[in-house]
Amino acid sequence: DKTFKFSVHDIDEAVMIPKLMERLHKVAPQICIECYAIPRRDVERELAAGSIDFALDVPLFASPQLRSRQIITDRYVCVIRAGHPQVNSNLTLETYLELEHIHVSSRRGGIGHVDLALDRLGRRRNIQLRMKNHIAAPQVVAATDLALTIPRSVANLTSLNVQELPFNVETVNQFLYWHKTADRDQANIWMRNLLTGVLV
Repeated sequence: DKTFKFSVHDIDEAVMIPKLMERLHKVAPQICIECYAIPRRDVERELAAGSIDFALDVPLFASPQLRSRQIITDRYVCVIRAGHPQVNSNLTLETYLELEHIHVSSRRGGIGHVDLALDRLGRRRNIQLRMKNHIAAPQVVAATDLALTIPRSVANLTSLNVQELPFNVETVNQFLYWHKTADRDQANIWMRNLLTGVLV
């Protein structure tokens, strides 16, 4: 009987938790899971205090107090609604740039991996809508002609038309973090191994 507490963002929660709970119901139905959105600046302190057991995030933390393991590698794809008037079978770069796009970010400004990749090509996309939530954005796509570039694992949760990107973008790498004091904790090790088996 144990409760594991995670700091996860909406996109990781949507991808990880269904798989984790499906596995737990088979092997350890007494385990409870709690998820929180801890600001990145507070994650190390919360892990040290034992307020959370794990954090799932991009490779940001270089602290000697933390341990990490890469457990998700994902790639970006573009999703559009079925029957989109501008896209036939294969999405070309020119068509991609002609589309109006949704950009998802919790920050008020700045660009992400997709726009950095386009910038290297000397190109720019037309962002019509900026949103903070990866899970809400596909609902907008389903109701409009807007395009959304998201990790494949999130696209798989929708019924939208998935198109391969016509340019290269860095993969999305997610790491599981825990505090060094829990490195040899048997329950912590068990959960790390379980997550690795479920997500890798």
